[in-house]
Amino acid sequence: MLINEIKLYNFRQFSGKHSITFSTDESKNITIIMGDNGSGKTTLAQAFQWALYGKTEFKIKELINRDVRDGLEPNETADVKVELYIKQEGKEYQIRRRQRILRERTSFKRVDDSFSIASKNVQTGEWDYLNEGEEAGFIKRMLPVELSRFFFFDGERIQNLSDEIEKGKSKEFADAVKNLVGLTAMMSAINHLKPSNGTNTVIGKINKEIDAHGEQELAKYTTKIQKIEMDLEPTKKRLDEIENLPNHYVDKIAKTTQEILAMAPLIEQREKYNEMQKKLENLKSAKLDATNKLFSIFSKKVADFYTQPLVKDSLSILKDVGDLDAGIPALHADTIQYLLDRKYCICGTPLDKDHIEELKKVTELLDKVPPKTVGQMVGAYSDNCRNRTKAGEDFYDTIETHYRLVRENINDTEKISKAVDNLFESLSDTSRSDKLKKDLQLYKDENKRINDEVVDLKVKIERADRDIALLESKREKLILVDKKNKDNIILREYAKYVFELIDNDFKRREKQTRHKLEDTINQIFVDIYDGGIKLSVDEKYNLKVIVTDTSAVSGDELERNTAQNYAIVFAFISGIIKLAKEKSKSYEEFMDEDMSNVANHYPLVMDAPLSAFDTKRIKNICDTLPQIADQIIIFIKDTDGNIAKEHMGDKIGERWLLKAKTKTESIIEKR
Repeated sequence: MLINEIKLYNFRQFSGKHSITFSTDESKNITIIMGDNGSGKTTLAQAFQWALYGKTEFKIKELINRDVRDGLEPNETADVKVELYIKQEGKEYQIRRRQRILRERTSFKRVDDSFSIASKNVQTGEWDYLNEGEEAGFIKRMLPVELSRFFFFDGERIQNLSDEIEKGKSKEFADAVKNLVGLTAMMSAINHLKPSNGTNTVIGKINKEIDAHGEQELAKYTTKIQKIEMDLEPTKKRLDEIENLPNHYVDKIAKTTQEILAMAPLIEQREKYNEMQKKLENLKSAKLDATNKLFSIFSKKVADFYTQPLVKDSLSILKDVGDLDAGIPALHADTIQYLLDRKYCICGTPLDKDHIEELKKVTELLDKVPPKTVGQMVGAYSDNCRNRTKAGEDFYDTIETHYRLVRENINDTEKISKAVDNLFESLSDTSRSDKLKKDLQLYKDENKRINDEVVDLKVKIERADRDIALLESKREKLILVDKKNKDNIILREYAKYVFELIDNDFKRREKQTRHKLEDTINQIFVDIYDGGIKLSVDEKYNLKVIVTDTSAVSGDELERNTAQNYAIVFAFISGIIKLAKEKSKSYEEFMDEDMSNVANHYPLVMDAPLSAFDTKRIKNICDTLPQIADQIIIFIKDTDGNIAKEHMGDKIGERWLLKAKTKTESIIEKR
């Protein structure tokens, strides 16, 4: 989408008819609109949003010019209207939104709203209107409202996004990426299908049908599952709210620590502190290893050690007993009894009253084989006792050696830890340092509290999931006895299979896009900001600053500041634009080869975006953005006109000036 022109009719302070044309030249793709505060810059910026989506962010929602409204007679009407003339997919379109206001006696009300989109017929020059109901699909395909926030924005929106970065929350970033790759439709399908015991999903409805054909016991299990799931919702919501906060506090701790270190009078103190900190971490790790080994040896040999006196007494008693008949090796009474019952020896000799001598000898064996003989058992017991005695002989020395290692590690750790704390305290004694140290302790305490809560919530969720799985298993056994339920189970398994296919594909595409976005915004961020830092995008789209070269970043910049956050927002917005253009081109090539040379374009409409930057970074932004966005419309203060001219002069194709005649009326002049 390239914006050719906007026409305003009685829109806010623009009484009557006004129009502005915008540059669409490839080499001069910037339109500058200057004006002081109160001249209508924000109003004009909001007019784009209203024309496209019927939404504005004005605190006072009334759109019609106040003078026009107050000039109406009773039962008289007036219109407020915005028309956008754009180029999309090689065609020209007119997007028109109108609102009609009626004056009653002493009040005003909206009596008619209309919205239309028409394409220009290249042969007749007439406007061919889209069929009713097609407008929303056209706008969504051209630029979804969720993505529009990154193409039409002002300083307040940048500040809001900056605040999200500071708080470790980036819902708008996540929504933007999911819309960017068309994942919202997949998310809808996932939510429509997903396993649930409610009745708002496909699988949930099948579960309800299964329950309807089950026994009373089946419904009891379902009710229990639903109650657990319902009770679990606040827990999951709370976990989602705070799960990323530990990263936020870890970042705060690291940055505050670095700032304290930066205030140390000598570089040697910082290096010594870092060296001792590393040594302390190694000692803690060694202490943990030694402790684990000590416990392992103790658990394996403690029984052998403490039973030695009893074992030795047993061996002494057995020695005094004398020789015991060990019996016949590997022969058991059950074998002898089997031969007697069979009445034949293994050798074939009969064992009956006609062979009384043979029968007598075999019968006597019953007293010489287990379980009646104890010789074999005593022998095995004696061997076991001797082995236990040998295993426990070196127990004390081994335990003493490893315990000494643990104690040495503990002493060394305490000694180094105390030295580290003392050195840290000596790094800076200024009031600023004291405040930072208090902040640092506060961050550590809060980080621990949040971490503990996260662990508790995860344990609660894990237990609930386990209870649900057990109840579902019991319920399944009851379900399988009913034929109707068997059919529903088949349907449910198909639905689960489709759900898993879509869910896995969603996760794969979302991850690929997130990684690609991270690479893209880092490439852009380098051009906008300074070196020495990079950005990472985690699975929840939290943007985190990572210091890659502390020598290239001064101490005050290690603390995330407004300019840095704004630069991150600009890099993210630029990354979104770049990926959106790539997606559009890929989509058009897929849909129609003839459209591959008509790539979609994206405008960037910005209201007062540069106020937080110094001259150097303004120049960087002015150099970078025109290379990424195909069209830039920028609103700036009239006093900043020289800045725009200096950094954008050769790229400016159109210049306009807004002037406030009164508090309720502004005019537009071409420069």
